[in-house]
Amino acid sequence: MSIKNEIAVNQLKSDRQSNIELLRIVAMFLILIYHSVFLRNGISTPEETNSQPIETYFDLFLYASAAVGVNVFVLISGWFGIHCKRAHLGNFLFQVLFYFLIGDLIGCCMGILPLNTQTYIHLFTLSTEYWFVYAYLGLYLFAPILNAYIEKATPKALRTTLICFFLLQTWYGWFRPQEAPFFYGGHSTISFVGLYLLARYLHLYVHPKVTKSHHFFIAYICLSLTATTLGFCSLYYAIGHQYTATIFQYISPLILLSSLSLFLAFTRMSLPHIPSINRIAISAFSVYLIHTHETFYTYMESFIGQLQNKDLAYPMYLLILLLSLLVIYCLCTCIDQIRLTIWKHIQPLVTNVRP
Repeated sequence: MSIKNEIAVNQLKSDRQSNIELLRIVAMFLILIYHSVFLRNGISTPEETNSQPIETYFDLFLYASAAVGVNVFVLISGWFGIHCKRAHLGNFLFQVLFYFLIGDLIGCCMGILPLNTQTYIHLFTLSTEYWFVYAYLGLYLFAPILNAYIEKATPKALRTTLICFFLLQTWYGWFRPQEAPFFYGGHSTISFVGLYLLARYLHLYVHPKVTKSHHFFIAYICLSLTATTLGFCSLYYAIGHQYTATIFQYISPLILLSSLSLFLAFTRMSLPHIPSINRIAISAFSVYLIHTHETFYTYMESFIGQLQNKDLAYPMYLLILLLSLLVIYCLCTCIDQIRLTIWKHIQPLVTNVRP
């Protein structure tokens, strides 16, 4: 079977596979954890690490294990392959603008966002401030070129490209970022391109039974613990706060390997078709769009701040935090049903418009 035909067959078979859709849900919940623990509060100081070593270590473990979420999302796209269709692009853009505009409107009405000239410019230029959207949209537009290369390239050529790319990204994007700022710690289209090519290569050329699922789960935990320990030692011995942050970047070798391990664990998982998982996964990206909007994140930040100030025992604090994030996830999923209903009515208009 040719690569072109195999891609088509894989696409038909891979639509809404429940093991991958479950991974999509898990990845988004990890992103919620990542944002709630460190996005606003930052990494602990050496003083805090010395006074509360156990709490700091567990916080760093949450950070390390949750930092894989974004990479996993892009790997899923590469596993299935992005096929540029008007309906898919329309759905993506409608989803982004739906929550961007509603979030800004609610924010202005409630006084969270200032109603001034800058806000109007922000609205009318559609400056969403979602970095993932811009990076992913770039990947989406480059996908036809990437797919054409994958179809023509031999496995050896594609493997060589991947090795060279990740060596380049690790040296100039991670180890010497001042010389290649365009990698931006993994917050960029170019980093997404590498992940996309890697997932396509794995799907097309690596046999799915090479390693069992639980072996990859063990690797994911071990890699997360390794990153945690390095970060903890860096803080405990005051080696450098910036060095600690670098360990947990999306393009950090440990985070990349950890992301790949979690991703492969789910691809090797044997799971029947479960409609409820597939339905929930459809709204996974909306969870990101809702909770990271400035209007709604303000409330999440306030809640987490109040939770931290209650002087709860750390296990109780962690339990309440995780349960609260689960509630937030469920609320966002329920809210997204409104967007899905509206899109169902306007999708035919988008699909049937002649170019």
